[in-house]
Amino acid sequence: MEIEQLQKLCHQLVPQILAQRGWALVQNQVAFITEVLTETQARQVHMAPAQRSRRPVEKIIEDAVVNRYSHLLYAACADNGAPRQCQAFEELHRYLYPIALYRAKHDQQIAEESAQEALVSVWQNLGQVKDPGSFPRWAGVIVTNCVNHKLANLSRQRWEISETDLQRDDPEEGEGVGRLALTAADEVKSTNDARIGLEIAIRKCLRRSWQQQAVIISLFFEQKSFKEIADELGQKIANLHLLKTRALARLRKCQDFLAAIEGALG
Repeated sequence: MEIEQLQKLCHQLVPQILAQRGWALVQNQVAFITEVLTETQARQVHMAPAQRSRRPVEKIIEDAVVNRYSHLLYAACADNGAPRQCQAFEELHRYLYPIALYRAKHDQQIAEESAQEALVSVWQNLGQVKDPGSFPRWAGVIVTNCVNHKLANLSRQRWEISETDLQRDDPEEGEGVGRLALTAADEVKSTNDARIGLEIAIRKCLRRSWQQQAVIISLFFEQKSFKEIADELGQKIANLHLLKTRALARLRKCQDFLAAIEGALG
């Protein structure tokens, strides 16, 4: 393509790409288009003939826009105290939140918390960016790590027993045991081994009462409601609550159960 045609195409496409993506940090559009034009030409030069023939020039221009704007976004994020810095981080948030939402399996609270934490981490570690053209991808890795860390902590918290839970004497205060990984058995490594080991330990610790076994396993492993369990066992819901409380109190003091949890967490 002749330079005049390429220049005309850049003047046509660049404003459209910026508008479609909601990118508003460009202050001198003519200068920015010139940068995009220069990079587009450089990209074409470094492409193999076969690759250049397969990739439409419009896509090459779009790649150049993304790269040049990434440099601009990085510079604006590092521009401490300037109004552009606030705008840059707002745009970066719009980019990071969908990534976080996807990684968090559409949990909006985790996604938003992770996006905000990622912005802080980005600001604190801007000096580590070696290639401003890869700045958004670098930030995307940070927000992904934030989400993964939160999910891992959430999973672990569901498995943990606090010292307070283990030391309580009141059977009705044994609810802490019910916050164990019984509700998260499908979220940890070695899922089948963890579930099997815990179920064996539960049955051993509650061997004196098959009804207590049934209530605990149905509630936490199968995630059934009290009504469903009551219908299956032919019991009143009030009785199930009593069975659950007594079962949790036993599990609190059962070394086989505690050892099974430690093995699952290890």
